[in-house]
Amino acid sequence: MKRYKEIKKKIFTYLAVFFMIISNMSIPQTVKAANAKVTVAKRIPYSYQVTDKDGHMVWGAETEHIYADGEIAFCVQPGVLIAEGASYTISDFNWKDFRKLEDIAYVGWHLSDKTDEDYLATQFMIWEALGATINSTSYSSYGSKKASIQNKMNLIFNIDPSFMENDSFDIKVGESITLTDTNGVFSYYSQTSKSEGITVSKSGNKLTITASNDAPENATVKYQLVKKEYVGTSMLYSSSNSQDVVPLKVSDPREITINLQVEKYGSLKITKQDEDGAVVPNTSFKVSKNADMSSPVGTYTTGADGTVTVNNLLPQKYYVQETAVPSHLVLDTTIREVTVEANQTANYTARNNWIKGKVQLRKIDPDSGKQVAGATYAIYNDKGQELERLITTATGYVESGYLRFGNYTVREVIAPSGYILNKTSYPVTIETNEQKITVTGEDERQTGRLELTKEDSVTGSSAQGEATLKGAVYELKAKENILDPTDQSVKYARGALVATLTTDANAKASVSDLYLGKYILQEKTASTGYTLDTTKYDISLDYAGQSVEIVTKKQMVKERVKAQAFSIVKISDNGSGEADKLAGVEFTVKAQKDIDKYGSWEKAPVAKNAKGQTAAVLVTDKNGYAVSDELPYGVYVVRETKVPDDHYAVADFKVTITEDSRDPQPWRIFNDEKFRAVVKAVKVDQETGKTVALAGTTFKIKNLKTNEYVGYWEWNPTPEYITEWMTDESGTVMTGKELDPGRYALEEITAPNGYVLNVSPVEFTVSMNTAYETLPDGKTPVITVAKEDTSVKGRITVAKQGEVLTSAETDEHGNTKFKYEMRKLKGAVFEVKAAEDISSPDNQGDILYHKGDPVDTITTDAAGEAQTKLLPLGKYQVSEKTAPNGFTHSDDIREVELVYEEQNTAIVFGDAGTYENERQKVEVQAVKKDADDQQLLAGAEITLYANRDVYNYDGDVIVKAGEMIETVVTGEDGRATFTADLPNDLTPEYGVMPIEGIEDEDIDPGFGADVIDGVRLIGDPNSLFYARETEAPQGYASGQEVRYYFDTKYTNQNNAVLKFTAEYQNETTKVEISKVDITNENELPGATLLIKTEDGKIIEEWVSADKPHLFEKLPAGDYVLSEKIPAPGYTTATDVPFTVKDTGEIQKVIMKDDVTKMQIIKTDEEGKMLPGNRLAIIDQDGKTVDEWITDDKPHDITKLIVGQEYILRELEAAAGYTKAADVAFIVRDTNEIQTVNMSNKQTVMHFSKVDETGEKELPGAKLQIIDKDGNIIDQWVSTEEQHTITGLIEGQTYVMKEISAPYGYEIAEEITFTAGDGQKVTMKDKMIRSYIKVNKVDAEDHKDILKVAEFTLYSDAACTKKIRTAKTDTKNGIALFDDLTYGTYFIKETKAPAGYELSDEVVKVTVDDEWVNGDDKLRTIIYADKPLPGGAISTGDHTNTIILFIITGLAGSMVGFAAYKLRKMKKASD
Repeated sequence: MKRYKEIKKKIFTYLAVFFMIISNMSIPQTVKAANAKVTVAKRIPYSYQVTDKDGHMVWGAETEHIYADGEIAFCVQPGVLIAEGASYTISDFNWKDFRKLEDIAYVGWHLSDKTDEDYLATQFMIWEALGATINSTSYSSYGSKKASIQNKMNLIFNIDPSFMENDSFDIKVGESITLTDTNGVFSYYSQTSKSEGITVSKSGNKLTITASNDAPENATVKYQLVKKEYVGTSMLYSSSNSQDVVPLKVSDPREITINLQVEKYGSLKITKQDEDGAVVPNTSFKVSKNADMSSPVGTYTTGADGTVTVNNLLPQKYYVQETAVPSHLVLDTTIREVTVEANQTANYTARNNWIKGKVQLRKIDPDSGKQVAGATYAIYNDKGQELERLITTATGYVESGYLRFGNYTVREVIAPSGYILNKTSYPVTIETNEQKITVTGEDERQTGRLELTKEDSVTGSSAQGEATLKGAVYELKAKENILDPTDQSVKYARGALVATLTTDANAKASVSDLYLGKYILQEKTASTGYTLDTTKYDISLDYAGQSVEIVTKKQMVKERVKAQAFSIVKISDNGSGEADKLAGVEFTVKAQKDIDKYGSWEKAPVAKNAKGQTAAVLVTDKNGYAVSDELPYGVYVVRETKVPDDHYAVADFKVTITEDSRDPQPWRIFNDEKFRAVVKAVKVDQETGKTVALAGTTFKIKNLKTNEYVGYWEWNPTPEYITEWMTDESGTVMTGKELDPGRYALEEITAPNGYVLNVSPVEFTVSMNTAYETLPDGKTPVITVAKEDTSVKGRITVAKQGEVLTSAETDEHGNTKFKYEMRKLKGAVFEVKAAEDISSPDNQGDILYHKGDPVDTITTDAAGEAQTKLLPLGKYQVSEKTAPNGFTHSDDIREVELVYEEQNTAIVFGDAGTYENERQKVEVQAVKKDADDQQLLAGAEITLYANRDVYNYDGDVIVKAGEMIETVVTGEDGRATFTADLPNDLTPEYGVMPIEGIEDEDIDPGFGADVIDGVRLIGDPNSLFYARETEAPQGYASGQEVRYYFDTKYTNQNNAVLKFTAEYQNETTKVEISKVDITNENELPGATLLIKTEDGKIIEEWVSADKPHLFEKLPAGDYVLSEKIPAPGYTTATDVPFTVKDTGEIQKVIMKDDVTKMQIIKTDEEGKMLPGNRLAIIDQDGKTVDEWITDDKPHDITKLIVGQEYILRELEAAAGYTKAADVAFIVRDTNEIQTVNMSNKQTVMHFSKVDETGEKELPGAKLQIIDKDGNIIDQWVSTEEQHTITGLIEGQTYVMKEISAPYGYEIAEEITFTAGDGQKVTMKDKMIRSYIKVNKVDAEDHKDILKVAEFTLYSDAACTKKIRTAKTDTKNGIALFDDLTYGTYFIKETKAPAGYELSDEVVKVTVDDEWVNGDDKLRTIIYADKPLPGGAISTGDHTNTIILFIITGLAGSMVGFAAYKLRKMKKASD
C-alpha cells in the first residue's frame, strides 16, 4: 500500500509538472522587458540622405551598427534617432510585409561577410521596403550591392532545389545516390533531421545519401534554407523617445523533405545440375519460410541456363524443395536451408542422377528361323556417337551395359560369315529406371546381276543417223552347272537358257536375282540400222564379301551401222533447151531427224558421215559432177548452198540410206532462172530522218549503163507508157514492174508541199547483193531507195519607233521649251510565241512547238529593226518584252503567219509591223510652307535650272549648265507645277559634269541634305536639274538658299511619269545629338542623356534611340551633354560641352560610349588553360547571354550591363574534370578589361575490391576499367587499399571487369557504372564453394548402405573443432557437405548405420584449385563399414544416455527445490 502511494505520488508530481509546462505555453504577447537594452557600435563612415514614407527627409554623415539585447538589429524608423539609455518595450513585429524584411536581413547580413557595407546596404533596403527613398549616399556601390542581394533573395527564396521536382528517390541498402541541384540553391540549405540508418554527405549543391540495413523502407531526410540560429520571431523594440529597432529573425525556415524508398530485399538464385554438373532447365522448386514447406513463398522453374532467381525476399532463412524434374532425371525431394541477405543473391545448387536401362540383342536366319552367332552390333547415342560393341553368342543373344535416359540406335556393323550386312537401324528409348529392351535382326544371302550396254563401234553410246541401239535381243546360258548355296543342288544345267535380254531406249539391258556361277552371253537379233554381232561373251558371278548385297557384272558390246553414199550432176539450160554444166556449185547435207529436232534446215547442224565426222560439202567439178561421203542409216535433206551469180537455187531434195553398200546412189539437178527486183522510192525529211507522209513527190529512174530513163507499158485500165512515179499519202511509191540487174539513179521532179526541191540524184544497184525485201507473194524482191528533202523555213521581222529629244527653244517669257520628233529605236526586246500548235512538216504528227510556247527572243538594232531565227511554217504571236531605254512598255500583241510559197523558195518572211512607245515623262512640283506651323504659303517664286549641260538624243548640247528652264509662283494652296516637258537625263558618259570645288567628305553619302558654301543641297548634286527659291513670299525672309536636285535618269518601263516635289520652309535653329558606339560609330539606343546649362540646370532629359535626337529653337549659347545612365552593355561617357550657333543649319553633337569588356579565364588546378569546357553566362533573369566551349585562350565577351550581377556557369566539364561551382560577378563601370576566373579539378573515383562480407579490401584481383568503346582505361591488381582513378568523364558509362580473381574466389560479374566525382564503386568476390559427397558402402560387398549414418566435418586432424554434421540418405546411402570454401577438412564417422561397426577412419580433404576442376565442384568419398558380428547394434551414439543423465539431474534438482519451497512455506505459515 505504501508502494502504491509512492507511485501515485510520483504520477501526480509528473502531472503537476506537465500542466505547469502547458500553463506556461501561450500565443506571443506584449511583454515588458525589465531591462531591454538597445545600443550602437562600430561607426560606418558613409553619408546618406533618406526620405521616409511620410515625406520626412533625414541626412546623416555616418551611421552605426545597432544591437538589441546584444543581437544585431535594424532601424525601422528612419526619421528618429537612437537616444542612449532610453526605455524600450518588446512586442511582436506586426508590419504587413514583415517577411520581406526578414528575407532582406537574412540575405543581406546573416549570409554576408558582415562588413560595414553589408550592414549599410541591408539597412537601406529595409528602409526602402518600409516605403522610404534613399535620395543619395556616399556609398557609391549601393546600387550593385542591392542588386546582388535582391538577386540572391530571388534565387534562394523563390526557387527550390531542382531535385525536389521528384516525389521520392529509390535507394538500395549499402549503396549511395547523389542528388545535384542544377538551380544552384541547395548550397544554402542545412540539415535538420534524417531517418535512422541513413547517412548523408553534402558538398555545395550536391547531396550524397547512403542507406544501411537499419534504414526503414520509407525514409526521409530534411533540410531547411534558413540556418537554425536565424529562425524565430522578429520582435519590435519600441520607445517613446528613441528609434524603433528590430533584431530580424526568419519566421519560415523553408524546410524541404527528401523522401526515400529503401530497397532492402535480397534474392535467391537456384541452380539445377545433373550428376555431371551440366545445367538442367525446367526443374521446379518450392520455396518456403518454414522447414515443413508450409505456406510456400512460391514454386519456381529453372530457365534455359538451368537457373531461376527469386527476387524481393526479406533477409532471413528459407527452405527449398525440388518438386518436379525433367523426365531424364530422378526426383530428389530433400529439403535444403538457404539464408538470404539484403541486396545480395544467395546461391543454392541441386544435383540429380540420370534414369538408366539396358538393351538385349538377338540374331536369326530369315529362311530357317535359326539363331545366328557372330553378329557384331554397335549402340549409338542421339548424336551418332558409338558407345558400345556387342557380339552375339551361340545362343544368339548379348546384353549391353547401363544406358542413360534417352534415345539410342542399335545397328549391325559386322555380319556373320556368308551373310550380307543388315544396315537396319533399330531405335531404342530408355524411359524408366532399370528398363530392358530386346532387339532382333535378320540377314539375307548374296545374289548376282548382269548389266548389258550396247554401243556404236564409231560413236559409242550415240546411234548414227536414224539407226537405233534399242531392241537388240541377247540370250544368257549356263556355262557350267549353277548351284544353290544352301544345299549345293543344281539350279541350272550346263548350256541351259537362264534368261533373255532386250536393249532399251538407253541401249541397256539387265537381269537380277541370279545365283552365283559362270554364264555365256550372245546376240540373237540385231537392232534397226545395225548389223548382227556373232561374238560370244563369258560372264562370271563370284562371291564378293559381306558388304555387297548384289554381285554385278557389266558387259559392253559394240556394233557397226549400215552406210552408203550418193552422187549429183549440176546443169542449166537458160530456157534455150541446151544444158550447161555448172562447176563450183556447192551442196550441203543435213539429217532429217536434226531438222525435225531444231525446227528448220537452217538451224540444224551439218550431217555426220559414217565415220562420225561432219559430212563434207559437195562441190561440182567442171563437168558439174560431185559424190557425197558415206552416210549412216537414215533420211537426209540436200540444199544448194552456193548458187551461180544471178541464178536461183534448186529446191531441196531428200536422200534415204537403208542398205549397207559401198556403191553411191545417182541424182540429176536443173536450174535456169535469173534475179530481177521492184524498186520502192521513199521521201525522207533531211532534218528528222522520218518519212514525209505527203503525196505529190514525183520521181524518174535513169539506167546509168544506157543513160536512158526507165519506162514500160501498163495496159490497165488504158494503155500508158510509164516514165514517172508519184508518192501517195504514205510518202512512198513502187515501180509496177521489176528491173533487170544493173546500176540506176533516182531523180526528184516535184517536191512535196512545204519542202524545197532536191535536184541531186540518188544512185542504187539492182542485184542479189543489194539488201532487199519481198512482196507479199514471198517471191518478188523489193529494193528501197530513200530521197531526202529540206523543209521550207521562215523569219518574222519587227520595227520599233518613239519620240526622242532633238532641240530646245526659249519663249517670250524666257522659259525653255524642249522639242521631240519620232524616230526608230534600238534595244527594244520582243518575244515570239507559237499562236497555234506548230507541227513537223513531214506530217508524222510531231508537235515542234505547243501553242503559247516561247519560240524566240529578238532585240531591235540601231535601225530599230529585228528578225527571228529560222522558224517552221505556222502562226505566231509577237509582243514587246522590254521597252528601249527611256520609254514605257507597249501591250500591243500581234499575230504573224509564215506561209509556204513554192518548191524553189527555201525561206519565207512575215512582218509584224512597227511598234510605237511613249517616252517616260518628268513632273516637278514646288511646295512652300511655314517652318513653324507648316502652313502652306502662296507667292513664293521658284525657278528651275539646268544643273548640267542638257544633251539631245544625238548627243548634242541643247541647253547649257546654269541656264534657266522655267519660273513658277506658288498659288493659294502653296503649290506650283513646272510646265516644261522635261526630258530624261541623256548625258553621255563623256559629258558628265561633276560639281567642282566640293570635297567628297563634305557631301552626305546618300545626298540627303548638305550645306556647301552657305547653300543647302537636297538630293544628288550631280542631277540634271535643280530648283531654288528666287523670291520669298511677302512677309518672309529669304533665309538660307536651298537647292532641290532632280535626277531624271530613266527608271523602268512600267514607270510612265517621274514625279518630284521641292519643299521650302523657314528654318529655326536645329541641334542633332548622336549617341554612338565607339567601336562602329552606329547610333546607340538606350542611354539616358541630359542637356544642361553651364550652371548645371537641366534643359531636357531623354533616352537615346537608333536615330540622332533633334532639338529645335534651342537658344544660342554654351551647353553640356551629360550621360546619366549608359546604354546596356556600355560604360558611362565623359561630359561633352558644345555651343549652339545662331544659324538655321543643323548642328551636330556626338557622344561616344565604349562597351564593357570581360575576359573569362578557365583553368585547371595548376592554373593552366583548360579547353573543352562548355560554359555559359547567365543574367539575373536566368537567361543565357553567351555560351561557348573553352580553348587554350581566354574568352572575350562585351556589352554586359554595368552594375548587374551575372553567373558564370559550367554546363559541361571537360572530359575527366568535375563541373565547377557557379561564379557570380558584377560588371563594373570601367573601360578596362575585367577578368573572371573559374577553375576545375579532375574527377576522382575510388574502386574497392572486397570479399562477400563487404568489410575488407581483397588483394590479388586483376581488374580493368573499360569505356563504352571497349578501350581499357586502367588496369591494376587489388591491394589492401582501395584504388583511385582520376580523369574519368562524368556522366559517361564504364565497366569494371575482373580479369582474374584472388585465390579461392570466383570471378565477379561485371559492374556497369556512370562516372561521377567522389563516387565509389565496390565489387564483391564470392568465395568458391565446393561439395563433398560421402558414399556409405558395405566393406564386404561394396553395396550402398541404405541406413542412416552420421558423419562430422572438422577443421583439425584431432577432430575436436566441429564444423557441422550430415546424415546419409536412406535412398542412396549418401551424405552431403556443401557450401565449403577453400581449406583443409577432416571427415569422421560419428554414428554408424544400424548393424555396422563405427569406423575410426579420418579422411583428410583439401579443397583447392586442384580439387575444384572448372565448373565441377563435387567430389565423392567412399566410406566402408564392417557389419557387426552376431547382429549386435553399437552405433557409437551416446546422446540418449547423456540426455537421460541431464533429465535425471534436472528432475532431482526440481524435487529438491520443491521440497525447499515447501519447508519455507511451512515455516512461514507456522
